[in-house]
Formats: sequence, C-alpha cells, structure tokens
Amino acid sequence: MGNELLVLVLAIVGLGTVALAYTRPMYALYFYAFTIPMEDSLVVGALGTVPRLLAVVFVISYLWRIGFRLRLGAMSGWSWAWLLLAFTTWLWATEPHASLDALFTLLQLFIVALVVADAISRDATQLTGVLWAFSLGATITALLGVYHYLGGMSVANTERVSAFTEQSVAHFAAALMPAFLFLCHRVATTDGPRVLRWVALALSPVLLAGILLSGTRSAWIGVAVALGFVYVPRLSRRTLIAVVVGAGMLAVGVSRLPDVGEYLVSRMNTAVSTGGEGRTDIWKVGVTIFLQHPLIGVGYGNFGDAFDYQAMLDTRLAVERWGEIFTGRAPHNIYLSTATEMGVPGLCILLCWLLPLLWRPLSDPRFFFVQGILLAYLTQGAFLDILNRKYFWLAVALVEGLVCAQAARRKDNPPREPALPAARPEARG
Repeated sequence: MGNELLVLVLAIVGLGTVALAYTRPMYALYFYAFTIPMEDSLVVGALGTVPRLLAVVFVISYLWRIGFRLRLGAMSGWSWAWLLLAFTTWLWATEPHASLDALFTLLQLFIVALVVADAISRDATQLTGVLWAFSLGATITALLGVYHYLGGMSVANTERVSAFTEQSVAHFAAALMPAFLFLCHRVATTDGPRVLRWVALALSPVLLAGILLSGTRSAWIGVAVALGFVYVPRLSRRTLIAVVVGAGMLAVGVSRLPDVGEYLVSRMNTAVSTGGEGRTDIWKVGVTIFLQHPLIGVGYGNFGDAFDYQAMLDTRLAVERWGEIFTGRAPHNIYLSTATEMGVPGLCILLCWLLPLLWRPLSDPRFFFVQGILLAYLTQGAFLDILNRKYFWLAVALVEGLVCAQAARRKDNPPREPALPAARPEARG
C-alpha cells in the first residue's frame, strides 16, 4: 500500500513537472534526479519506471527548448566508440535477443546522459541543483532503510537493509553514495549560504547509516577511496581535523545502534572467507569465458548466457562450490563483464573513456567533488554491475558536461602566445 501511495503522489507531481517542463526543462531533470534512488519501487505497469518517464519528459522538453541543437561532443569520442562497438557485438552475440534487450537499455541511458551532459556544458550552475535534488531523494530512501531496521529488520540475523522489498541492497547503497559525497563536500566548503551547510550536516548521517546498514562492502570501499584520494587532499589542516573528529563521532554513534557494531565487523570478517559472497568463483569462470573469446567477446549483455555448466566445467571449480555458483550469474565486475562481452578492444575503449574523466580539467574547479563521485563508482564497479544503472550514468554525464564546457572555453579563448622581445637597435660605431 505504501509503494502504491508513493507512486500516486509522484505521478501527480510528475504531471505538474510535465507542464512546467515545457518552459523550464531543468525542473524535469531535477525531479528525474530526485526519483533515481527510488527507481526499484516506482514501477508504473507496462510504462516502466517513473524515472524513465521523467527522463523522456526532460529529453523532449530540453531538446525543444534548445531548438534541437544538441552538442554531440558533450559526450567524449571514446564513449561513442564504446557505444558503437557494443552494438556491433550483436552481430556475433551468443544470445541475440538478450543482447538486443541490453542494448536497448544502454541506448536509453546514453541518450539521457548525452542530453544531461549538454545541459551542464551550457550552464554548469545547474549541477548543484541536480545533486541537491538527488540528495533529497536519496535521503528519503535512506530514511526508509533505517526505518525498516528500527522496525525489526534486524541486522543481528545478517539480514541486510534496503528501503524497499523490491530493491537490491547493493544498489540501495550505491544510490546513496553520490548524495553522501556531495553533502560531505557541502559540509566542508565555505561557498554558498550557511544554512545549506547545516542542512547537509543534518542529512549526511542518515545517508551514512543507510550505507552502513546495507552491509554493502563495495560501497564502503568506494566512499573511502573517493574521500581519501579526492576530498581529503583538498582540505586545510584545520578543516581536516574537524572532519576527522566529526566522522569519528558519527561512526561511533551509528555503531552504537543495537547490533550494528557486531554486524559491521561480521560483514568485514566474512569478505575473505566467503570469497566476496562467491565473487571470486564467478570471476574465475568469467576469466575462462574471456580467454575463449578474447578479441570479440560473447556479445554485449551476454555474460549470463555464457555463464553455463560448460564454462564452470572448463574452470574446474571445486565440486562443493557448485551449490553456490549456478548458471546465469551476473559478473559483479564492470571490467570483467566488458572484457568478456566486448573483448579486449571493448575493455581498452572503456578505460580510455572513463579513467581520463577523473583528472581532466573541469569548467569550474569547485565542482571537483563530481570526479570523486565517479571515482567511487569506478571503484565499486570492480565488485558490482552498475553499467546499466541510472545513477552511474548521471555521474558520468555530470563530469562529461563539465569537461565539455572547459574544452569549449579553451576553444573560444585559446591561450595567447607570449610576445617576442623587441629587437635591440644596433649600436652605431
């Protein structure tokens, strides 16, 4: 009943968004970002999810507003090459129908990312509004997860927490990461109204609690890497001390919740003993599949179909592991899945596309935290399949838009060459 009521409320607000988007398409983008963390529960029958419908509204209204003059260069050339290769692999896919379904989803995500990147490249100030909207939606999602925990979904029984019954706990945590990292930046920065810092300070503990209670170790690692390599080096000594003390107090407070401390310790202790809940065995089979098709892969979206009994036999897994590793498993690694489905060329193109986004100059250096969000996802991507998730593509689009804006600025204002020194007049004898 709760989910149906939430869908009804969002549908009513969505209708208002459609009307408003005709003149102000960015409001549709805000509402789209707001609903992404709740996507798993916002299903509207055959129409798909609410975020998908809002994405369509945003794309159409935005293109209409700019006269369909879309910058195709808002997404880098490597991203286009990767998309083209993904579609090309359909020609030799082991299961063409499964590949076609995955490619259709990929095309939708890419188009929305392209339009979002174009919007950010034209007006980078919209990025803050997008992330605030996303953070509010993520906070509501995290609150629901914490509520389920307090209502009896006890982590003492190793039952991991999410916001909705239909929601994957791993993707629940992954959807909270951008909001938590963004709000951490808002707490540490002195830019903008002070009231926003207090709002960020109030919301960030809720998001941290949701990430911890989910038991998603890949999210913990992603957040830690982003904070350690992108955020902390930019802090002054005084701010760093305050952040460390505040984070320590926050972590102690969360761990004092009933059974949480033992639960977090058990999740860390079982990471090695369970092989990452079977991930190491999955990766062994994935490597076997990759070595059988190293150049062209098995076709985009076909990892699960290639993960069959024959591949498991070829990998020579121990017999006792067969009860946990079954056919059709997901790769739980975006790099292994890309190499397996698109071969070495696909993996090389993916790395050439995404890795440079982490250090390429942005149109506004104050938005460095977006690269931290992307780094968190690329780290988590080593343990979770996120290439078909809207939150990942939103992060990519935001970085691409800022990079595109900086490239356009350099093109319009090329650096001036230093003037040659004037020649000295010859001395007359």
